[in-house]
Amino acid sequence: MGIKSNNPEAYFFNSFSASGKDASQPAPPAAMDASGGTTATYTGYKSHTFTASGSFVVSNVGPGEIEVLCVAGGGGGGINISAGGGAGGFREVSKTLTATGSYTVTIGAGGASQTTYDVRGNPGSNSSLTLPGPIGSITSSGGGGGGSYRPAPNWPSWPGDPGGSGGGACGHGASGSAGTGNAGGHSPSEGNPGGSAPGQHGSAGGGGAGTAGADSPGQAGADGGNGAPNVYRYGPGTPVTYAGGGAGAGHPGHANGSGGPGGGGGVATAGTTNTGGGGGGSGTSPYNSGQGGSGIIVIRYEA
Repeated sequence: MGIKSNNPEAYFFNSFSASGKDASQPAPPAAMDASGGTTATYTGYKSHTFTASGSFVVSNVGPGEIEVLCVAGGGGGGINISAGGGAGGFREVSKTLTATGSYTVTIGAGGASQTTYDVRGNPGSNSSLTLPGPIGSITSSGGGGGGSYRPAPNWPSWPGDPGGSGGGACGHGASGSAGTGNAGGHSPSEGNPGGSAPGQHGSAGGGGAGTAGADSPGQAGADGGNGAPNVYRYGPGTPVTYAGGGAGAGHPGHANGSGGPGGGGGVATAGTTNTGGGGGGSGTSPYNSGQGGSGIIVIRYEA
């Protein structure tokens, strides 16, 4: 038998009030339900990874809160003892969706390799997630192409291009200028400038999401800027580094910048696919520059 209240009126009032509050509590919203890309689930979250352009299709908006990693294509390296390409812009953005529907995902390509002299590195292309009206779409800027050698009488060298991160400066034969980063004018910044180079034949690294490209110390090439880690794809136990700058090339017989998420200089290598890495500058025959790495978009939400 239950314990009787010594105050029947108070017991009735308290029981009735509690029942009324319980009955008036709204049901929690259903979780977001969406499709598109390659999905993964980890503690508390579901992610959708896009390595090629497509659609993020929301069938139930739920609370509507999404976190988006948007990385653009990296810039290609310069040609002929030249600089590394800048990384694609790196952005982490939170948005609140208010409606179901299909949202367009565009993955930027990396800047193509250069195979002819007297041209600068090719820029990377933008990546974006198109969202309706006042929500505001998310765009990251393609990386700047690396600075390249210009034979006499066309000195000074081609400068590094601006971009999400800027292309490095070419110092082959004449001091060159580096490309600036954060082409989209975002806060926080989407990237960093390329490194500088004196006119002593070595070339600088392209900028990365984490740091600027390294300056060439003279006739040696320099490393690309560091990339930045992100956990949206697989969770905090498996961070992935994106958007490293491409390395610059040294004069033959001198050191070249090393690789990473961006491409290495010297016998130039490409930026890593689907990381937005910048391509390496070329310093050794056949002098073809490194292609920039393509971009990526990862969308995650509470599951």
